[in-house]
Amino acid sequence: MGRIVDLTLPRLGETMDAGTITAWLKAPGDPFKRGEVILEVETDKTVVEVPALQDGILVEILKDADSAVPVDAPIARIEVRADVPKTEKVGQKAEAPVTSIAPPVRHPVAPTSGVRASPRARRMARDGGIDLAAVVGTGRNGRVMATDLAASHAPVAQKGTLAWHDWPAVGAARGSILLLHGLFADGTSFEALARALARVGYGVAAPDLPGHGGSAAVAGGFNAILDSVAGEVKTGADHVIGHSAGAALAARLVARGVVAAKSLTLLAPLGCGTQIDQEFLAGLIEARTPAALERQLSKLGAPSLSADRRDMLLAAIAASRADLRTLVEDLAQGGVQQIDCLGDLAGLDCPVTAIFGGKDQIVPHSHALNLPANVASHIIADAGHVPHLTAPQTVATIIARTMRQA
Repeated sequence: MGRIVDLTLPRLGETMDAGTITAWLKAPGDPFKRGEVILEVETDKTVVEVPALQDGILVEILKDADSAVPVDAPIARIEVRADVPKTEKVGQKAEAPVTSIAPPVRHPVAPTSGVRASPRARRMARDGGIDLAAVVGTGRNGRVMATDLAASHAPVAQKGTLAWHDWPAVGAARGSILLLHGLFADGTSFEALARALARVGYGVAAPDLPGHGGSAAVAGGFNAILDSVAGEVKTGADHVIGHSAGAALAARLVARGVVAAKSLTLLAPLGCGTQIDQEFLAGLIEARTPAALERQLSKLGAPSLSADRRDMLLAAIAASRADLRTLVEDLAQGGVQQIDCLGDLAGLDCPVTAIFGGKDQIVPHSHALNLPANVASHIIADAGHVPHLTAPQTVATIIARTMRQA
């Protein structure tokens, strides 16, 4: 049997007092070998890959990506061999030098190290080959934020009538994942989650649903979107994840066998109860000014959109307003949801998980009580209607656990 110990943030330089975790390359439950990179940490001007000094298993992540952490603070819990000599915290300096951290591999952030940017923006730029110097930052003092890069993220392929965003698997491929977004969003809304899943070996694809993003197809009603997506999804996916209305869509696609998924994860799903904030839906459809849009978006409990993203959303709503009204009327009327996916879920044989936000103002988290017995449910206390944006690492951990059950 192994022994559970704390993994602490190592000191990666003589003057380093703290660092920011930019990415976890392992998910809870993943084993690692000596020399494998577990995570990336950013200091003032350097991104550091932190490899393992010994074999082990990542048990629990205590600090999510983008967390600023003091040196020697616990960032995760790992399982190591029981015969390894004990230290108070793995990663700290000790008289008997036993740590889980090998000497770090340093990668200068150049040529964009002189640009003010968030850790997530730097990671996205590095992964996507984007020159941060060419991106207009909307953060404080012109700091480039992740949303600034996401705003310029274009669909990589137009397949049929849908635009698709793809994140290739990093390293050995574990399988494929299909992501289905909710109302008023598009495939880029999964950027953080998709990258986290790709970094641990999953190929991820997210279409812009009809009436949204760069897709040419009009939305129509729920069944029209269902038929449109069913016609485009030819090869299926090993795992399917859907958010809000996209979660109800995902459930029906899997229940009908359109996608022979090994697992299904629902994020703040519609179709599991009756209540919904109709004012939120109507307010977004009729929003014509940034202030009106922000009033409704604030209910999501997510970080504010950049000015560019906000303007893009306003323009997208204006271009599809009549079509979106038809779709919303098909999904909800008078604060009552018009779709039900509980029957779809009850008949599934694959592992199914639903994740709700404890502070969701759009769909009550109490809908978790309506789920059939074969569905595992999680409530993230501090999350709102977009848990994958406010708690991406927690959501990724739950998804990874669901996929391992397949």
